[in-house]
Amino acid sequence: MKNIEQFIAPIWEEFSSRYFLRPTNKNRIIFLIGIFLFMLFFLLLGGGVSLYFSVVLLGIYFLLYLKFRYNKIAFYRWYIKYFKFIFYISALVFGLLHINNLDFPGYAVIVLPIMVLPQIFSGLLLGFMRMKYGFIYSVLLHMSFNIIFSIHLLIKG
Repeated sequence: MKNIEQFIAPIWEEFSSRYFLRPTNKNRIIFLIGIFLFMLFFLLLGGGVSLYFSVVLLGIYFLLYLKFRYNKIAFYRWYIKYFKFIFYISALVFGLLHINNLDFPGYAVIVLPIMVLPQIFSGLLLGFMRMKYGFIYSVLLHMSFNIIFSIHLLIKG
C-alpha cells in the first residue's frame, strides 16, 4: 500500500493545494469530483490528516459557493483581489502539511516551521509551475522532487 500512497501523494497534494488556482467552471467541477474521490480513497485507507484536509477544502468550497452562487463576476473580482494571498497561503499550507513527515523530538516543536521551509519554498515553486505551465507539469515536478528524495533515503540507508 505504501507504493500506492507514494504515487498518489503528489497528485493529491498538487490537486488539493494548487488545482483551484485557476477557477474556471470546468476546474471547479473537476476539483469537486476529485475531492470526493480522494475522500473515498482516504476513507478506504482509514482516514488520517488527508481526509480531514479534504473535508476542510470542501467546507471552504461550499462557503465560497454560497457567498457567490448568484454572482460569478463578484467571485472573479474577489479572486483577483485576493489571488496573491490565496497563492501564498496555499504554499504555506502545503509546507505545514509536511510536518508529519518529520521525525523530531517533542521539545523541537518550536523549530518545526523552520524545518518545513524547504516544503514551503517547494510549494511556491510548484504554484508558479501550475500557473505558468499547467497542472500536469506541477504534478510531474512534484513527483521528481519525491523521486530525488527517495533516492537520497535509499543511498543514506
